[in-house]
Amino acid sequence: MFTNERSFLVSNIQICLYGFVTKNRLKTDPLIRGNLARNVLGFRRLVNRHMRVAVLSDIHGNLTAFAAVLADIRQIAVSTRAALGEERLAWLGKLPLVVRKPGFALVHASPEDCWRTPAEGATDAELKAIYHSLGEPVVAFGHTHRPFIRKIAGQPELLINTGSVGIPYDGDPRASYLLLDNGTPSIRRVEYNVEKELKALLSSGLPGAEWTAKMLRTSSPQMP
Repeated sequence: MFTNERSFLVSNIQICLYGFVTKNRLKTDPLIRGNLARNVLGFRRLVNRHMRVAVLSDIHGNLTAFAAVLADIRQIAVSTRAALGEERLAWLGKLPLVVRKPGFALVHASPEDCWRTPAEGATDAELKAIYHSLGEPVVAFGHTHRPFIRKIAGQPELLINTGSVGIPYDGDPRASYLLLDNGTPSIRRVEYNVEKELKALLSSGLPGAEWTAKMLRTSSPQMP
């Protein structure tokens, strides 16, 4: 499908997680906007059991306390914004939600939402209802951090989850990505130095580092 060695489709890029990845270091083309980019660019109201969620209750008109709590919540996103800088934030905001190539479409989760993906046991009809609008026979996405290749009846004919490069959730610590070789898909797993990444993460001083470290160590979702 792609004969040019420089033509890579990068899925599930969590550009904002540590602020380590910058525009200048990413030479792949094209890119799509991921869910963590949405977090940093603006707050998203969605409950996910594998995400850190703030629940506020019984404010009772105490605006001073309410403001203090909101400031505490925002500091996670603010610290990442500061690490990235305004120029890179503006670049993130311009990334598309969908990328199409002849015979192939790429989204982070679903065509109109960086967060919502079908359930693991979704039927072919449910999958078609979500991804048919992309108009391509092959659709790849990420978000769940669990790789698979699934043939379905109709369009798309092939639905692929690339898995996660940075935080796999399938119990396998190796980085995961999709390779399309003349139209034939395969999930590639690559070993890397997890301890090196843990050391960099835990010394970064960023909020949520301990939580992310737990997921890296177990290759599975963890509660904060």
